[in-house]
Amino acid sequence: MKKKRLILASSSVYRKILLGSIRANFECISPNIDETRKPEEKAQEMVIRLAIEKAEKIGEHNKNAIIIASDTCAYCDSKILGKPLKKD
Repeated sequence: MKKKRLILASSSVYRKILLGSIRANFECISPNIDETRKPEEKAQEMVIRLAIEKAEKIGEHNKNAIIIASDTCAYCDSKILGKPLKKD
């Protein structure tokens, strides 16, 4: 039986390190989707929607692969916080 490709739908260095610690053979492909929050969208709804959109985007060109996609957000006092800033 042919092994399926494992694809991490992310450009996150941290997710790559995490998956690499438990699995050696996988690819990383950035889904490049619009991650803008929809009006009135709750944090939980947003991260689920974005994870699904990332998986679907990568799956369009990788039909026989296993795709791992996720999303996270910081949430405090009923407010979704933005992405962390990069420190160069």
